[in-house]
Amino acid sequence: MPKGSNFLPSGGKIYKSDGSTFNLPAFLEGVVLSQAALQAFFELNDKYFAIIDFPHKNIHEKLSYSCMDVQNIDGATVAWQVETPADVGQDNPYAHMLFSGITCTGEMLIVVTEGADKNHGTLLDSPNLCRVRPLRAADLIISRGPSGGTTVGDIVIYTKRTGSTGVASKTIEGGGTKERNERILAPSTKYNIAITTFADVWVTLDLGWYMNGVDV
Repeated sequence: MPKGSNFLPSGGKIYKSDGSTFNLPAFLEGVVLSQAALQAFFELNDKYFAIIDFPHKNIHEKLSYSCMDVQNIDGATVAWQVETPADVGQDNPYAHMLFSGITCTGEMLIVVTEGADKNHGTLLDSPNLCRVRPLRAADLIISRGPSGGTTVGDIVIYTKRTGSTGVASKTIEGGGTKERNERILAPSTKYNIAITTFADVWVTLDLGWYMNGVDV
């Protein structure tokens, strides 16, 4: 289901209150529901069911992850690197990632490029958003401070300059909406995230993604 939409696709699922699922009934496929109806509970066969959105479904199915890192950057550039796995033999091979969760206590420039060849720096944790055991480990490798290599890649897939510096170093946070900024990352590829600041500020790297297929 497209994010931000109430369209119910073929092959969708409905979650019961106990976390189990059943397939979307054929008569609901392609139906557009109001937001109230989307959030409502349905009583079917004396059981209560809830239709939930696609990102929520991925959390239930242990396919969603996050990586967070807070750094003090004083008028400089700090880089992070994301490396995706190969897509051979996996049911959900592609990372659908949001870069719009990156925030700053002042002004910053974000540039994300595809095709880096650097070595990883300090490795960061990427916990699964569903904490019920057994956990499915993240397939991506994310690090801060990559080094070596010859390039950060020359294909810009996301860039934004946001935030502003206020009086006496008091700043407002800069970020972005999530609905329109998803990128489906290529397999076996390294991505460079370069964040440049223009004052002594704090940057929060907040990457969120889920693993799924793609219609091609």
